[in-house]
Amino acid sequence: MPDAGSSRALRPWPHRFAILLCCATALLLYSGGMVTSFNAGLAVPDWPLTFGALFPEGWMRMLNVFIEHRHRLVGAGVGCLVIALAIWTQLADPRAWMRRFAWALLGAICLQGLLGGLRVTELSITLAVIHACTAQLVFALTVLCALFTSPSWTTGSSSSRPQAAGPFHLHASLASVLVFIQLVTGAVLRHTQVGLLLHVCGAIAVVVVVGWLVIRLWNEWPTAPALTRPACALGALLITQVALGLGSWMMTLRMDDRLVPTTSQWLIPTAHVVTGALILACCVALTAIGIAASRSGVAMPASTLKEACATL
Repeated sequence: MPDAGSSRALRPWPHRFAILLCCATALLLYSGGMVTSFNAGLAVPDWPLTFGALFPEGWMRMLNVFIEHRHRLVGAGVGCLVIALAIWTQLADPRAWMRRFAWALLGAICLQGLLGGLRVTELSITLAVIHACTAQLVFALTVLCALFTSPSWTTGSSSSRPQAAGPFHLHASLASVLVFIQLVTGAVLRHTQVGLLLHVCGAIAVVVVVGWLVIRLWNEWPTAPALTRPACALGALLITQVALGLGSWMMTLRMDDRLVPTTSQWLIPTAHVVTGALILACCVALTAIGIAASRSGVAMPASTLKEACATL
């Protein structure tokens, strides 16, 4: 919920910068998914440099080295964006909790980079799985940052309230937890080829819980487009994710010993990873919105919801 005691509204630029950070982090997830799809995680034996240099000679001509080093460069770019956002928030945001959140996000991205480096230097599959899972959480945090810096969130507008409905934050929280567990099983499956049955069972649970959440948002907030629209987006993402999951399984069955996977063999599993991150971010953002509405004791302003959900 927006801080009632904020003396002034934030200008739109921190929010726009936070959206840029979300897009860059989604690109980082995509590049990381490609590293796993091409099995390029150990193409470079050292870290943080690549063969002892920032831009080693000929790195763009070796496919696996190119994919791994590109992922590192995108990660460094995201890190720079987070540093800039943390400093910007420290200087310009009057909310103490938001300043702490921005620095926590910086700590999370630094930890994520360290996990990626240790995965290389320690030759650890376990660290590779952890690195993949924490990447999903970091992306969700960037989406929350965009949500918390949105103009309507910071001004606390109380106009255009929809009809009050039962709190949905507990349902959204459950959906977030189940989706994250599902992403963990997916990371284990991608890195170790173990746990297909568990991942399928998790997919069924996610479809039921997230699908129910979408229906609830439609039924209980029918006059609030700010909730029905993200509900539609979440439902579309869910359907897409199921289709991509089936496609990824089919691509796995067709895998052979070729060194370079076909376009469909790397594109579909990578898209499956990114779509899962988008679903988690949607559920986490809806959880934050629901908690804010519940603590206020009234329905969340439609203007706030519209601005908040637009960041998704």
